[in-house]
Parts: sequence; structure tokens; C-alpha cells
Amino acid sequence: MRLVTYEIEHKSGLGVISRDGSWVYPLASLDMDYKTMQELIENISESEKQLLEYASGQDPYKVRGAAPIGEVSLLAPIPHPRQDVICLGINYMAHAEESARFKKEAFDGERPHAIYFSKRVNRATDPGAGIPSHRDIVTDLDYEAELAVIIPIPEAVLDDAEFDIFGEITPRVNEAIGQKVDSAIIFGVNRPAEWQNDIVTLARQAGNNVAPSGSPDYYNLILGEGGVISKVEEDGYMSTGALASMGMRAKLRGIKATDGTPIFKSDMQGSTNYALDGAPMYFPQNGAFDNTIAQLIIGDFKQAVYAIRQDITVKILDQGVIQDPATKEIAYNLAQQDMVALRVVFRMGWALPNPATRMDEDRVGCPFAYLEPATAMTTQKVTFTVKDNNSEPKAIEGAIVDVNGSRLKTNASGVAEFHLRPGTYPAKIRKSGYGTVTETVSVDKSAVPKAVTLIPNA
Repeated sequence: MRLVTYEIEHKSGLGVISRDGSWVYPLASLDMDYKTMQELIENISESEKQLLEYASGQDPYKVRGAAPIGEVSLLAPIPHPRQDVICLGINYMAHAEESARFKKEAFDGERPHAIYFSKRVNRATDPGAGIPSHRDIVTDLDYEAELAVIIPIPEAVLDDAEFDIFGEITPRVNEAIGQKVDSAIIFGVNRPAEWQNDIVTLARQAGNNVAPSGSPDYYNLILGEGGVISKVEEDGYMSTGALASMGMRAKLRGIKATDGTPIFKSDMQGSTNYALDGAPMYFPQNGAFDNTIAQLIIGDFKQAVYAIRQDITVKILDQGVIQDPATKEIAYNLAQQDMVALRVVFRMGWALPNPATRMDEDRVGCPFAYLEPATAMTTQKVTFTVKDNNSEPKAIEGAIVDVNGSRLKTNASGVAEFHLRPGTYPAKIRKSGYGTVTETVSVDKSAVPKAVTLIPNA
């Protein structure tokens, strides 16, 4: 007996496949009112199982709503899993060989123990369906980064402890990893080189930053024309959420109508205490929000997607050495110092996979905007000047300059100006009819001029 989730004539439902595999019989025709496969699995009775087994052998012309299998689209059995799915860590030979090279261990073609991990699923892929590669913005889908922490603990401390030390440490390590991820994605703090620019940088390059005046009017800065929310809307996105520092709560409470009534009120019955123009507002308390970079960030958070390559895994080590990553000096020798170490690893990646639209792949903009602090962060001007290769070079207008995910078009003078914090950034410059040029931009304490020559295609 084979149960399926399928679609026909733009309607989805559950069905059982006939024994010869040629037909799909809808469960509704058997008076089974299950809406999802998850619901069926959790609630199906033994008598219903027997009924399905019996029905799968019936003449299709006697089953109401029966459809030839060639006329239906088979969907993922559970398109939207409620929880993480359990994945096999190494599932093909090349993957095993890659893993062995990464761990610097010999691999003889056999692996006695399977490795499993959990993975979040937004929408399970249907049978035979393709997986979007987003080749317009990435060339390699393996863009995850690894976060790891090693906590050495003397074995004597473990032996003498009257409570579960590892049990106490693990949730705090998990919280610390979450803080590091938030800091890297939102503000670019310790951002892995494999990741695109952080949300604040992407917003700033799109012109979606709002600077407060000497006597700031927070109502207009946030909700007015030219305010933070309008910046997001002008780029064609709807704000779905907001993040702010704790200090913003007092500023919001201080905004009053002409009659003195506070405009922002805490909703004691809603799912969130604060909202901005219908967008839920959150005040992170894990230490990730940097109010020296932004007071408020708002945008379409559905556009920021992440992929977990390896969920948080914990391993206890009783041998080996721990080196300082900078000096390469040995900080701990576990065996020599009679210690064990808790090794926690987390691998993930993130991106704004569609900053452009399918209709306009050269669209510049960003689904996020932010309110600057009173003293804006220090950045350096990076100026790209794009010209052709004529004997007397001419400026190229409308070239796309992509600096690690931040996109600008050159003006009539062939110039695109970025404002970047110190660091090293990959850049790609392209224009229809010309070859693409890749550059590396290093930003330190002064402005960076960058001259680029595009050569016409043959």
C-alpha cells in the first residue's frame, strides 16, 4: 500500500495508489477526512489501514474521483514538516572521501557507524522537482560557514562536581552561537568570508539608511515619508518585522499625539508587545544588537533565508591539543593536563537569494532599512570608475557593480560609490555586451579608488 500527497486541477489531497500503480484513489472517496499526511500518520486507525489496503485493489471505475497517475502531480508526502527532519550525514562515496580529507583521516571505503543530524525544512521538494540554484547571484551553493567552540574542563572538576557540568554548559554555548550568528548576519561582526555582506551594509549601499537630526522626530524618522519603513517600501518590499535596541523602547514611548496620548502602546493581549505599522517589533536580549551601528532595523525578513548544513553537534574529547588560532601555540594538551574538552560545532549559511526580481535581474535595492545612531559608524568611500577599452576610454553608464551582494549601477560618469567598513570584499562588475570583471577590494583607513576596464564581447 502506497499513500501519496498529490495535486490535480490545482487542488491537493491525499490518496492511495492502486496495486498496479496506474491510478490514484482519493482518501476523501473513502470518507477519510485527513487534511495532511502528518495528520493521517498520527491518527489513522487499524480498521482504516485495512480499508485502504482493500480499496487499493478495487476497479478504478468504481472509485469516486479516481485519476490516472499520469494526470496527477505527486507532491512531497509532507510538504511542510512540523519539526526538523533527521538526515544522514554522509550519504554517498564522494561525500565520505571529502569528509575524510577534511578530518585528515584515512578512509578505506567503509564507515562502521552512521552519522545523523537534524535539519530545518521550509518546504520539502516534490518528487522529481528541481532545486533553485540562484546562479544569477551565486556560483557555488556550498556557502555555509562553520562555528565551533571548544571548552576544556579538568577531569578533577568533573569528578568533584555535584551537578551535570556539561548539561549546564551546553545550552549556554548554544545561546552564544545564536548570538554570534545574529551579530554576523545583521551587523557583519566576525562575518565569515564565504558570506555576503551583512544586512546593515546591504541596506546602506542601497541608500536605505536614515540619519537622525540634532532634535530627532522619531515618528517621522520611522513612519514618515523618507523614513525607515518608506525606504523598504520604495524598493518594492513589505516590512514584516523590526529589530531595535532596548534604548529604542523609551524613544517609542515618548512619541505622543497632539493631545498628549502615547502613540506606541504595549499590546498586552497580542502575540508581540510592540508593532510598527503592523510589523512585529523585537528587542533582542542576547547581546547581538549593536546600537553603535543602528538604532532600528526594519524590513522583509522573509527575504533573509538560511540553510543549516550541520545542526549543533556536541562531542567530548579526552585526547588531543588545542591551539591558539592566531599564534598556533598549544593552549591545552588534554592528556597531559588530565582534561576533557567539549567540542561544539554548527555549520550554516545565509543569503538574500533574490535581491533582484525574476523580471529585472539588474534591480538594485534592499528589503531592509535602518535608523542610524546619533554618531554614524565610520566607513570609507570606495569609488568604482568603469570605462571601456577604447584608445580614448569612455565612461560606461548602467554597469552593475556587485560588492559581495551590495549592488549599485554606475552613473553617467561611469561611477558607483560604496561606503564600506574595513575589510576585504570580492567585487564583480558586469554590463550586457561586455565581459565580466572580478576584483578584490581591501578597505582600511582611507578612501579606495578602483578603476575598471570592461572589454566588449567578441
